[in-house]
Amino acid sequence: MNVNQVQSGIGMKLDLLSKLLKLYPYDALGQSQHSLKPVSEKDTEPVYVICPASMECQTVSCNRRSIRLDTRDRDVPRVTLIKGTKIHDGVHVLSGKCTTCDTKYYADHESSQHNGAQGVDERTRFYLNSAKYLKVGQKIWVDRVFSEAVVNATYSFHASSATFAEFWNDSFWSTQGPNTRKISRQQIWHTFVQESIRKVAKASGQSLELPDELPISEVTKHAFISLGEGGVIRSAEDHFCSECTHNYKQTADRITGDDPAAVIGVDENRQVPVLTGENADLAVQDAAQARFNAESAMDIDQSPSPSEDTPVKLVVLDGVVMGPTHCAYEDCTQDLAQVRKGVFCVQHEILRGNLCHMHNCDNIKVPPSQTCTEHQNNWYRHAVRYGCQTLLGIRRIVRRSEEERVAWLPTFN
Repeated sequence: MNVNQVQSGIGMKLDLLSKLLKLYPYDALGQSQHSLKPVSEKDTEPVYVICPASMECQTVSCNRRSIRLDTRDRDVPRVTLIKGTKIHDGVHVLSGKCTTCDTKYYADHESSQHNGAQGVDERTRFYLNSAKYLKVGQKIWVDRVFSEAVVNATYSFHASSATFAEFWNDSFWSTQGPNTRKISRQQIWHTFVQESIRKVAKASGQSLELPDELPISEVTKHAFISLGEGGVIRSAEDHFCSECTHNYKQTADRITGDDPAAVIGVDENRQVPVLTGENADLAVQDAAQARFNAESAMDIDQSPSPSEDTPVKLVVLDGVVMGPTHCAYEDCTQDLAQVRKGVFCVQHEILRGNLCHMHNCDNIKVPPSQTCTEHQNNWYRHAVRYGCQTLLGIRRIVRRSEEERVAWLPTFN
């Protein structure tokens, strides 16, 4: 057939198809009956189905046996799928099962059964690094484009889960109708964990295997044990640059003229009582000495001493706590009840939370300090000796006030 015959044949088939679909706007006499309606993208978009990537069992003993649908047709769950920036409701989720070894196959993981240590059947979950979709809620699935966006926003913009959830709902959910589901901060955090463990596992050339049906808080702990490599970040190993390496400074750049008892961080925005009693003058002298050292810090930095010119490389932490993270009570190593402000675990917070923090003292503490009336001076001396240097030293590291002039940072006169 020549080109004209091919085009004529295609045109005739399209004409018959338009009449079959009742999209033909003319009658038998060629008179126009109605105008064509605009094409609806929603009516023509594909039907999405989330299903396992494997069509046959991967267990060696099963000899590549085909897997079967694990649920009846009427029980197949329908969920909300976030694909990129678009929300799709009523998406079917299929799961498979091998009738020989009882291994279950899902879109984002596999689950196999084995005998436990005490003869009880246990299930192990294998997280698939190549999964195209991730389950992040009871009825919420996301694609890898969305999950990678969550991870990139967390690291690039330091966005919290609540911040990203609010941004996404305001930017994309609000334009797709009120009947769709909003995404919550818990689901954003779940997305971050699911994407992160797959990225790390893929980079290390292994697959994460954990006990099945663990809560997300336990997943992060077990994933760090399996993939954390003892806290070493391999991508940052043997790396240094001008942003993470600075010359050593013995004293903080700036120490304010505020009351020395207020710089520890617990007495902000309130009146601080004047130091009285024994050794109160020593606290004032310590504050004056700290301010004098700060004023002389620039001269010290220019010293030709090799020890003072040695570069200091910053250590990457988790961004939550600097210092011990266990209970301060003697011989207790339990986790802190409040990481940011607490010093005791849950049990000792109940027993000694309202008592003086001095060793072997059972008196009631007097707010806003952490000691009783008898040990007030000890508390304020501790605040002066350690609070002003440590707190302002951390602020200097974070702000880099002498070198970095950014619009959102406070200015100093």
